[in-house]
Amino acid sequence: MSNVRAEVEAGECRGFSLVIMGRAALFSRPPAAFFWQLGGGRDMGRIMVILAVLGVAIPTTAHAGLTGDEVTALWAYPPSSLYQTHDLVVGPGPELVGNWGGGHSLDIGDDYIESLLPDVVAILPGLNWHFSSLDYGGIGGVSVSTNFTGWKDSWATFTEDSVDVNFVERVEFPLHEGYLRVTLVSVPEPPSGSLVLAGLAGVMAVFQWRPKTRSTAA
Repeated sequence: MSNVRAEVEAGECRGFSLVIMGRAALFSRPPAAFFWQLGGGRDMGRIMVILAVLGVAIPTTAHAGLTGDEVTALWAYPPSSLYQTHDLVVGPGPELVGNWGGGHSLDIGDDYIESLLPDVVAILPGLNWHFSSLDYGGIGGVSVSTNFTGWKDSWATFTEDSVDVNFVERVEFPLHEGYLRVTLVSVPEPPSGSLVLAGLAGVMAVFQWRPKTRSTAA
């Protein structure tokens, strides 16, 4: 019985030593080398390469969305010296109802800005809508949907954190149904191929370390 107990205690001691050695190796050497030393060998090395490449190649979301942000909306009609500036917090439902310009409404969502014009049938040249402080993680483009007759998409422009809508010519639309929605497009992600190459370059740097070969005396 004493021999059995001694062997168990010795096994526990060896197991505890292995844990200590493992932790020391993990924090003092690259992960690939640590697994190689524990007996993973070339197969474990290949697994490490695959996991590293997959981890780098997975795309991430580029934009953060506008919900909860404070946005500045400017309605301006320079020919008549009319200007309105609104500091708005983006949330559910329209941010302005009846007081956006001449009785219009403004709805800002997570990735869009929409103007609703219920009481007019036309917009005259010179009107400008400017939206700034758009914390979207970088605006890479915009797309416009509207029922305005005569609208041109080139009138909607953008920067990294702002959007401008300039009416260069007269536009018309049905009474009680006029709307224009600008949808934000996020900055394009890097090509997945370049991400994979970057991951491989990092893995190659890790695998430049090789475990030393130990010799034992006969």
